[in-house]
Amino acid sequence: MARPAHFEDADVRVDKLVVGPYENNVFVVRSKHTGDAVLLDAALQVIERERGIDLTQWHIASIKFLDVVRPGDALRLEHEARQSGLIRFTVRVADRTVASGSLSL
Repeated sequence: MARPAHFEDADVRVDKLVVGPYENNVFVVRSKHTGDAVLLDAALQVIERERGIDLTQWHIASIKFLDVVRPGDALRLEHEARQSGLIRFTVRVADRTVASGSLSL
């Protein structure tokens, strides 16, 4: 029996996995068109550390993958808290936005 997606739309599927002896959350984001996948947990760990918050009760409200990331690309993560309670994030390679989305409680 297939596990339900943590988030899914027409373009992507996000699966949340619990791994390791400390039961870390790992998010795998897979394109429904190409089958390519990335781990999202590294970005979430940065947001968690820089904001000093625990994201275990948060969920991905939206996410868009806009461009390809290649091996060796330097990624820059930007994030901001909104008055609505959302945390918006953007991932860039140089001046290209490669992903953006939001987290909510």
